Amino acid sequence: MNPNQSHNATLNSIIRDSSFVLKIRRDSILMDSLNIMVGQNASVASMKKPMRVIFENEPAIDEGGVKKEYF
Repeated sequence: MNPNQSHNATLNSIIRDSSFVLKIRRDSILMDSLNIMVGQNASVASMKKPMRVIFENEPAIDEGGVKKEYF
């Protein structure tokens, strides 16, 4: 693993641990959201973290626009 990959992996780990991540598909937004929140037994503490939305197969950085689109 080169230094850039190691750095990116560390950043992704920090982002994942400091936010509530919803990784969903556009064609099944409701089902994916419910599966994450209920089906995977997301803890109340994790759901109190800032939400980050990721649409699968769409490279985008959620700086608020992706989350607005989700809602």
